[in-house]
Amino acid sequence: MRYHNPQKSNLARKNRAPYFKDNDYRKLSFPERSERDAERNIKRKIFNMPRIILIASIVVALVIASIIIIPTTAKAQYFIGYEVFLCGKSVGIVDNPDEVDEYLKRIRQELEVVYGMEITDQLEIEYKQVETNQNHISPAEVFTNLIKDSIDVRVVATIIYVNDWPAAVVKTSEEANWVLESALEPYKTPTKGAIYSDIEFVETVRVERGPADYSHIVDKETALHNLTIGPGIEDKWRIVVTGDSLSRIAKQEKIKISDIRIANPSVSSTDSIYPGDRLRVVVPKNSLSIKFKEIVDRIQEMPYETEILKDDTKFTTEKEIIQQGINGQSKVKAEITYVNGIEVEFITIEKKILVDGQKQIIKKGTRPVPKELIQAVEGRMPMPLRKGSYRISSKFGARNTGIKGASKFHKGIDLAASKGTPIYASAAGTIKYSGTASGYGLYVKITHDGGVETRYGHCSQLLVEKGQKVKAGQLIALVGSTGVSSGSHLHFEIRINGEAVDPLEGK
Repeated sequence: MRYHNPQKSNLARKNRAPYFKDNDYRKLSFPERSERDAERNIKRKIFNMPRIILIASIVVALVIASIIIIPTTAKAQYFIGYEVFLCGKSVGIVDNPDEVDEYLKRIRQELEVVYGMEITDQLEIEYKQVETNQNHISPAEVFTNLIKDSIDVRVVATIIYVNDWPAAVVKTSEEANWVLESALEPYKTPTKGAIYSDIEFVETVRVERGPADYSHIVDKETALHNLTIGPGIEDKWRIVVTGDSLSRIAKQEKIKISDIRIANPSVSSTDSIYPGDRLRVVVPKNSLSIKFKEIVDRIQEMPYETEILKDDTKFTTEKEIIQQGINGQSKVKAEITYVNGIEVEFITIEKKILVDGQKQIIKKGTRPVPKELIQAVEGRMPMPLRKGSYRISSKFGARNTGIKGASKFHKGIDLAASKGTPIYASAAGTIKYSGTASGYGLYVKITHDGGVETRYGHCSQLLVEKGQKVKAGQLIALVGSTGVSSGSHLHFEIRINGEAVDPLEGK
């Protein structure tokens, strides 16, 4: 509540009449005040008149004074009163501002009794001297209810600021200190034998006395809950049973493990829980983050190192493990720093090797991977027959054709086509074989870069010879039905380092 704004008050003092300027004025009776005011108003007017008007006025006044006697009843009809402004709004006129001030003081005292706290407000009362009729002056007590209705009650409370934000309001400084100490207490006496040090708030926290709405004040227990868990969050508890773990509880309650750690200082630096433990399972919206350190002894795995040997005889996609790596093991003493149960820093104090590790040695190829190999691996090698000249009659994999001598596992695909349909090399390479083979009939075998090989079986005519270099798309044979075959078709087969792969894998 504002009372007598300094700027406004200074301006008012310049404009007010004797009530604010004369210290003895308050001691005068009302008739004496009226006479004093009238006298000063006359002087003010006189000193502001031009000289000629002043002389004329004096002469006229003397003449009138010699002829007319003013009755005292006419003189008493007008008074110097004081218009009361409540928060800038005129609410009436009084003859004595001190009485209104006294009523305001009494109202504040009454509110302090009701709320049990020191009252502050933003109520501004100002006075302006006016000349008025006696009938317009109101007794000071009529302003009591107006003042009561205008007061927006604020009390002098204790505010806990977190990073300059008013996070909680309590009645006393003792309660505020209790809240902050209680927030840190679980970390000062952790369970299960842990010892924490350097326990402190991450945020900047301060406690100050200041004005606050009475409705914002909470008891110390509520303030503690709001700061450490969050306002409006209802507690939900779970009793640990056999088989429970933090990860299992978090999954079942649909919260994060970090939420459990913030809400339960007992597990802020450990995963160990036991049947019968009581855990709060909520999603905190805490204003305070707590930082602490712990000295631990820990058995620690030491990951093995890896050495890479280059091999220009192998492709970049190939590697060979020459020596298997083995992790080492050490015992360390370390200082761990936690914030809200999350490890943020690990400093090794002592370290003792328990098991020596063994590095892993890998031989890795450096040769660029040929296009043909990539296409073969991904099942993207071009078909050896022109589009529209064939249909797929048998795919790669297990099958049962009922044909005597036919394989039970098809290592390629069959492309049904008319006899004499041209067959083209799927990729550039060297003719490794061109002739007859059991089951294949007349067939061609081509080797390509990267250990890739293509085979073309059941041909009616072969148009290339062994050792010949061919380009991708070059004519090499014609479709037929030689070997183990039930009709005119091409058996197309792809092998990588001797192992058959599906030509349609990527199609």
